[in-house]
Amino acid sequence: MTNKKVVKKIREQLILSDVEKDTWVKSYETSGKLPSINIPCSKCHTGVTAAHENLRSKVAKYKGIKNLLDTFVCKSCTTVIPKAFKLPVKRKRKSKISTLDSNNIIKQEDGRYNIPLMNVNPERYVYSISDIASNASLTEEFTLGACLSPQLYLNNDNTCDKCPLFNNCACGVKQLSKARRKQLTVEA
Repeated sequence: MTNKKVVKKIREQLILSDVEKDTWVKSYETSGKLPSINIPCSKCHTGVTAAHENLRSKVAKYKGIKNLLDTFVCKSCTTVIPKAFKLPVKRKRKSKISTLDSNNIIKQEDGRYNIPLMNVNPERYVYSISDIASNASLTEEFTLGACLSPQLYLNNDNTCDKCPLFNNCACGVKQLSKARRKQLTVEA
């Protein structure tokens, strides 16, 4: 076992008179800071650290620096204080569905819309290469600006010799090899 000494931090006591509270209020209003980083608890008078954004949020919560200095209660005192002295907690309201349009678009009270997902293409057609090759208009439509079988084009030294779509292809890189061109001229 190690013998570690537990050091408990002791908070300083802060008791502010009315004159000191007024100077603190003036200091906050002019510079946005307090003379001390600690603010006093109104019940036990211990100093609680509040600076920068923490201080600004507490001022907003207590609706002013004067109210904060007069009514601030630390966490250790809130467990002892009855509920009558606690600040009211604002609860968020759940949004209710207010209207239902003819297209199932739901508008909530906060102004947001819940739009259902729609299937824009309810019917989907699947074509194989042989289906496209057998129909000239489909071949032109699918190959306009793009090659449908680039693996054949690249594996055959950038030629379309073995492509079944060659006759009706509208692709800009369409090309035959010299041997294939000679063969076609001899057949014709």
